Amino acid sequence: NEHQDAKETVRRLEELGVKAKAYAHDLKDETQSQQLVKDVVDDFGGLNILVNNGGVQFPRDHFEEITPEQVKETF
Repeated sequence: NEHQDAKETVRRLEELGVKAKAYAHDLKDETQSQQLVKDVVDDFGGLNILVNNGGVQFPRDHFEEITPEQVKETF
């Protein structure tokens, strides 16, 4: 799942000596988005680059099984 994937990514980055942290917030919620920025600044001392790559995963065996509502939730 996406949380396990994020933890694995952090682990691999840390093995390379990179400071990394995964965050889970609902980016559709402005309050949570503001808290995310605060958390990043607190953890890393600043925010210089933003890669807007928020989304959710819907694991399925076949792409056709994903509903239109799930596709909209991804963006």
